[in-house]
Amino acid sequence: MAEIRERDHPIVSFSVIPSSSSPSPPPSTTSSSSSFASLVGSKASSNRCSGCSKRVGLLDFTCRCGSTFCSLHPYPEEHDCSFDFKTAGRLAIAEVNATIKANKLQYRT
Repeated sequence: MAEIRERDHPIVSFSVIPSSSSPSPPPSTTSSSSSFASLVGSKASSNRCSGCSKRVGLLDFTCRCGSTFCSLHPYPEEHDCSFDFKTAGRLAIAEVNATIKANKLQYRT
């Protein structure tokens, strides 16, 4: 009976190891656990306002400086934002507005 099942459904094996010419060291468990802890720590700190430490739920505001704020502190003037808005605006305008240089005119002589 087992022979019939094996003939009907051939066994296929897959390799999870990448095929590279140089051997790579096995992944260490300590670095993965520390990276997991850092991800969990950043998640816990991101649900509080950086201005007043109030818990923010679904209505959090993420500023361009990377901080999370409640509805009372989203404005850059409210929390002394470190992001340079003037330089970012100048760069955005410079990218959009192309400089136009006309060919020099040939005057009649």
